Amino acid sequence: MANELKPRIRHRLDPNTYQERTFANLGGAIISRIEVSLIQDKLESSDRTILEVGTGPGRITRELIKREAQIVGIDLDERMLRHIACRNRSRRNCDLVVADGQVLPFREEVFDVVICIRVMKYLGNPARGLREIGAVLKTEGKLILEFPNLLGLGGIFQSMQRIVLHETFPRLFKCSSIQRQLREIGLRTITTNHLFKIPPVIWIHSRSIKAVRVLGILDSILQKITHPEVITKSTILLAKKSPLSQLKKDEILVKSGPGFGLLNG
Repeated sequence: MANELKPRIRHRLDPNTYQERTFANLGGAIISRIEVSLIQDKLESSDRTILEVGTGPGRITRELIKREAQIVGIDLDERMLRHIACRNRSRRNCDLVVADGQVLPFREEVFDVVICIRVMKYLGNPARGLREIGAVLKTEGKLILEFPNLLGLGGIFQSMQRIVLHETFPRLFKCSSIQRQLREIGLRTITTNHLFKIPPVIWIHSRSIKAVRVLGILDSILQKITHPEVITKSTILLAKKSPLSQLKKDEILVKSGPGFGLLNG
């Protein structure tokens, strides 16, 4: 079980340079802005307790803590959390916890929203991670989930790896498979946004406004003339927990005291 749940990140990312490398130049900034805007559009003022699974260096966290809500961020890499804490010392509405997204250390039904972006591809057992998320969500709570697309260009390039190793890493997913797994744990899909027909690696090499505009036009054309998932890099999905969902007791892991049930230390 330990090996099954072990995340497979092959190298430790530097929190000081992650943002500038992953979202380099103007094109990368546009990609980040699109993702963050989509997340913000799916949030409401009534969302008072928000869990972010996999904060990284805080690209999304720093936008969340501007809200009138209690934010909890988890990451396996303590350096990432220290990076966030050092840059947001004045904020009192954010708790940071070193934890595995596949073994969430919280009581059941405590969060209004769970946000999980650029994490699913690294999980040793993605289905286990989704069950954990379903457990900590309140009834009618929302999941904002991002996952890389099996039918995208990445899937084509990784086809040989899939033939030889019978898997891909980082993992890729079909939207229908994710939706089926969510239904099994009582979450119904509300909206899906399929992003970036033009690969992000091209965007992040774009430094001028003109180049970015051209990429935007090409991406829009491809969105209109191709199937939503075909050659799309990733999907951001919004799902809600059904009031009729009943999670099995053996799928609820850690219970603790009042508040959010955070594990100290």
